[in-house]
Amino acid sequence: MFCFLISSTISYTPSKFGYTGTDTVQAQEQDSIVILNEVPRSKIPKPISEKGYSIPPIEYNQYVWPDHGKTCTSEQLNNETWGIRRDFCKWFATYDENELYYQPVGTRQFYGNENLVNNSKRYKARLFINTRRGPFHPTGLYAPPGELITIEISEKIVNGITLKINRHVDEAANDSNILGGTKCDIVLSGTVSKFCWPYGGTIEFERGVDTANQGFDVNISGVIRCPYFIYGSTTDEEWEEDLSKQAGPVMFIDYGAGFVTMPSTDAKNSIRLNDAMAFWRGVSRVLYSVNEVTYRSRRSDGRVTTPMMTNLDKFVRASEAVALVGANVIYEPPYWYPGWVNYESARWGCWGQLHEYAHHFQYFWGWGDYGEVSNNVLNLISMSLMTEIDSKRQIYLNGCISLGDGWDYTSHPYGNINSKDLLFWYGLHLYWFGPDLQRKILYAHRSYQYFTRNDTYPYVTEYLLHISLLTKRDLRPYFRSFSNLYVWERDVKPIADEIIDGWGYKEFHPVSTIYQTGYVFDGVEFETAKPFRIPAREPYYFDFERYKRSREGMHNFTFKNVIPGKGKFERVGTAQYKYTPPDPSIIDKFYVEYEDDTNKDITTMVISVKQYFQGSTVRMQNYNVSLSITEAYKKYNEEGAKFYTYFGSTMSVPAVGMKFFAVADGCYYPKKTSPYKFVAYHDEDCLLYISENPLSGDPDTDKDYLIANISGYESMYKNQKTKWVNLTKDKKYYMRFVVRNADGTGQGYLGYINNESDPITNLEYDRVFFTNANIDDVDKNPFMPKIENDPTLGIYYEGERRVKYPTKKFKLLEKLQTIDKNLDLNKVLFDGYSESQPTVVNQPLPIEYVVDFGDYLTFDRLWMPEKNRFINGNVTISCDGKQIYEGPFYSTTTFEETHHCRVVNLSIQSNKNGNYSGLVEFVPVLLKASTSNNIIPATHSKIRSYGDATLVRDGLYYNGKAWNLEPNSRIKFKLKLNETGDSIGIIGDKTIYGGEFEILLDDQHYGTCDTSYFLDNLANGLITDTYYQQVLYGIRGLKSNSEHTITLIGKSGKIRITGFLADGDFVQLPVDPTPTPLPTATPRETPAESPIPTPGQTAEPENDNGDNLEDGKGGKGKSLGIALGIVIPLVLIGVAVVGFFAFKYFKAKKLERESDEDALNV
Repeated sequence: MFCFLISSTISYTPSKFGYTGTDTVQAQEQDSIVILNEVPRSKIPKPISEKGYSIPPIEYNQYVWPDHGKTCTSEQLNNETWGIRRDFCKWFATYDENELYYQPVGTRQFYGNENLVNNSKRYKARLFINTRRGPFHPTGLYAPPGELITIEISEKIVNGITLKINRHVDEAANDSNILGGTKCDIVLSGTVSKFCWPYGGTIEFERGVDTANQGFDVNISGVIRCPYFIYGSTTDEEWEEDLSKQAGPVMFIDYGAGFVTMPSTDAKNSIRLNDAMAFWRGVSRVLYSVNEVTYRSRRSDGRVTTPMMTNLDKFVRASEAVALVGANVIYEPPYWYPGWVNYESARWGCWGQLHEYAHHFQYFWGWGDYGEVSNNVLNLISMSLMTEIDSKRQIYLNGCISLGDGWDYTSHPYGNINSKDLLFWYGLHLYWFGPDLQRKILYAHRSYQYFTRNDTYPYVTEYLLHISLLTKRDLRPYFRSFSNLYVWERDVKPIADEIIDGWGYKEFHPVSTIYQTGYVFDGVEFETAKPFRIPAREPYYFDFERYKRSREGMHNFTFKNVIPGKGKFERVGTAQYKYTPPDPSIIDKFYVEYEDDTNKDITTMVISVKQYFQGSTVRMQNYNVSLSITEAYKKYNEEGAKFYTYFGSTMSVPAVGMKFFAVADGCYYPKKTSPYKFVAYHDEDCLLYISENPLSGDPDTDKDYLIANISGYESMYKNQKTKWVNLTKDKKYYMRFVVRNADGTGQGYLGYINNESDPITNLEYDRVFFTNANIDDVDKNPFMPKIENDPTLGIYYEGERRVKYPTKKFKLLEKLQTIDKNLDLNKVLFDGYSESQPTVVNQPLPIEYVVDFGDYLTFDRLWMPEKNRFINGNVTISCDGKQIYEGPFYSTTTFEETHHCRVVNLSIQSNKNGNYSGLVEFVPVLLKASTSNNIIPATHSKIRSYGDATLVRDGLYYNGKAWNLEPNSRIKFKLKLNETGDSIGIIGDKTIYGGEFEILLDDQHYGTCDTSYFLDNLANGLITDTYYQQVLYGIRGLKSNSEHTITLIGKSGKIRITGFLADGDFVQLPVDPTPTPLPTATPRETPAESPIPTPGQTAEPENDNGDNLEDGKGGKGKSLGIALGIVIPLVLIGVAVVGFFAFKYFKAKKLERESDEDALNV
């Protein structure tokens, strides 16, 4: 039985919100790679100097590599580079191993270690290429410098695939900081290709998008492995235990919408890569919701066909990083890697990576000097949804505010409400109207959704109208406040006034506070900021008037009201409240209302508050410098600084460039039991208290706990005049650190020693807690980014949906009289040959073709082509004794509904052309295996396996895995259809090595599928031996909202199941009563005279027999009845129908019915 077990101890760090694909498709069109075996290393190559390209030869240390400049001449290096490219960058069918040469610093170009590469195992691998994405296909493989590499491909793709060596290196790379010329492209001109690349490098392939969607494989021998992570397929365990340990110097990442290539030396040590990839997939969703990549279209359902190629390399052709817009490529410096592979880094800022990525989404969108602006507008959305950059905003000395450094300041409306930059002309709407509406605004603006940008609606006019329409607000006053960007009379046409006046919307005027996390806008609540931080279990003082801002030149606002959540509010002044928070396990949310002083409109803000455990509080006052530190401390304890609380991480006082008096409070948990001497960096005077009990704040009461009283400026040193104290490991000690600065910039922080010989250790962040917090407190509400998964995955199956059946089991149950008396009609009527054949039947009417399919199958079309003699008359068609059609004969008869049966009787009742029939083929077809587009992957956690059924990776599969069914093994699942569900299709491999598997529906035999049987158009396009992600079988006619148990049992050959098509989802199966024996299906009766033949082992090719027939050809006539045995259990239908009628072949009699309704009730 297949199940997931959770171990009490695991050897890897699981991701928190990113995940490997299981119940849904997360990797739909990925490539796949498997290691076949270890291979011997080729002959040891010779140094490239022996080729004599440069005279004199270049010495090792004369070459250039990252952070190591060249000392050889440019002429020497150019001669060697061009010699290598001339002699080695080309296709070879065979290769003399005596001509293997290596470039000595090739591996160093990518921060690699030559010894690590030299000592690594060499492998033969098989790459499975999916051209639904492309054109580039990374492999996670690396060619060691100068060694022989062998590539094997199918004859059908010779000259149709290009080997790309070091594709990730900029073609403009010169010898400034890395070697130029390390790239090489080779068209594979034979089924076997050999090459030696002296520099070594990454191996990728290029093949056009949608040029081989059946999939094909490539064998590569002599390579080493690189770290390679595929989101949706690679698990955290696979990454940490195997893939991250590979020695290749370059690391590859596939997050679906893009590939990232970077030096592996440091990046491969990252953990929780599924979290990082979820973040970048979420970023891609933000970008695609607004615009398209320049010159790169997506599929109609939104799937990305050309992933963005981001390359981290020492050489960047321009500036710090560069986006080659139109080429779908980005080059970034290697030290940017943490933002790609570590979400804990990205969550605190990865502006550069976001900025370069978004450059590719500026197509047809920009006004003024927008080149480095409109892309940053999209950054703001991603930061708001998925980072914590804005969470550190706080209030400190004398009511000043802190929003962090750099881009932190842009991430909250309080910091930029008065900005007039072009960035915020575009970007501030995120905060006023929420991320969903902002994305709609930008999309409408970029795509001219409601107003076409032209002379009537020039840029500013069009943008103003779109925002006003979508927000249902008059944005004219707001737009006028950006008067520095445009001339109103020129850029805003009078028609805008006419249209907006006609709408009658009220004006928009913004107001913000540092506390806010969002707004309630027209009844819709949204949050763009993270909860405001306060110390755990301590009262906090809010001043809703002082920390309020409105936009200059627009309406002013006055605090009106606070609407509490779980916490308690006590008014202590005008718009000032003492807030007592609820239990720290709750993120409290309350609302604050502000009234527009002009029009009396109410703006409602959302304020979420989160209590933190780790850190210390710092309260500051600006006292007269004539006060000594002791006098100031007494004054502080009398007055306090309720509204000005700064949060430090380690009992530190921040650097402030003015006079101040600061008090830092917190508690410390020692790491060990030992004497401690605390020392301080203080500018200027300082006091330090430590106690086992809470400090009173009164200098006289707390005098016994004072361990330092030092005047003037001092840096930390061991001989400071502080007292030794004995502390116990993990015991709580209350601390207070007081700093007085009388001039210039002051600050303070603490460290300690345990004995005189120790170096000074700074207070550890994870040992400092707020006064009312404890070391065992656990954050019950860790930050979780709002990541939008890719909604385009798994929603549309675009492959061939028709199901045709191998005819080797088909036979006529009644002998018909043919003109050729010696003809065996069974041999020609089902042979797949639809040209003229001596199949004419000549006998009195009715002529009845009673066909036993040899097993139950489902169809909604019968293709019955004629040659030479044609039928012009009426027929009836029955399915296991139930009449399903009566009317004129059509060679292509398409039914209004599907039918599931084993025996079909075509009864020719009349023929104006004579008593004969000229049918040359009899082919049942199911036009759609399932009516659903929804893909449920084989990795679904509710699938149960038995016997030797295993998940495997060696193919092109959803989420990288498929079920391999060995003979007598099985998988089983329970499907709950939704309101649109009526069918289930089975997806898997069609292969020349295929075999048969049995399908059980609700534990009853439903049919058998032969995976070696190809439709003509598929068989003709086969490149290797397998078509991947093909519809194999369909179950139709199910009732919506019903539940069904499906079992698939391997019978013979190679069976791979990669997914299912159904509107619904899998639900938990009942627990098996016993683990053994395997469940036995309830068989349907089969007639003794018509046993099911032994399954075949090979493909059965066909000629033209209806593969390309379209709906609508031929007639539908009068369709009678529904298929039996699908929705209604067979035992309820009765032996009379299933047992007797199904296998007595039904000597055709015209069924007399009073109405179609009567027929449907039979």
